[in-house]
Amino acid sequence: MTSLLSFTRPLVLLAALGLAPSAAWASRDPLLVPLMKLGPWQGISSLIAYRGRLWFANSEKFINHNSADLYSYAPGEAAPRYERHLFSQDAGEPLVAGGLLYWPFEDARFSTGHGEYLVTNGRDWRWRILPEGEVFHIHAMIASGPSLYAATSAWRAGLQRSDDRGRHWRVVADMPTAPGRVSRFTSLGVLG
Repeated sequence: MTSLLSFTRPLVLLAALGLAPSAAWASRDPLLVPLMKLGPWQGISSLIAYRGRLWFANSEKFINHNSADLYSYAPGEAAPRYERHLFSQDAGEPLVAGGLLYWPFEDARFSTGHGEYLVTNGRDWRWRILPEGEVFHIHAMIASGPSLYAATSAWRAGLQRSDDRGRHWRVVADMPTAPGRVSRFTSLGVLG
């Protein structure tokens, strides 16, 4: 069972743990307060805050063909809210930019050669792909100014950029790999 914890002073940080904290551990830090128990998953991943809710993917490795579901939780609710199904679990790291939530993932049934991600305004969802380059998976997305960047993997690692909130993409970095090998960029950061 997974627990969500919150700092009471200040009430700005939510954290997720793979196991419920023991009473002895919780009593050592009076600033952490359990908000609720999530489950029945062994763990959750890809935590992100968006529109007053904590969004996450359930993560049970190698169960149900590696599929995962997206959920959101708002403090004070009794249970998390189901949002959307993903074929892959441990999907790429999500991003909030321009008032939208971008959720990269991979669906091996359909996406061979295309990076996929979902976009939501918190209510409506749209499925999108990176039309350029050979991409197996989008591992991370990040915003810098008005631009979005997507870190990809395949026979070549890559970085793609969109200047119109994901409507159009172009390859800005392409790293070839030895034949029969794969490479990837798995995380992104902004400096300056």
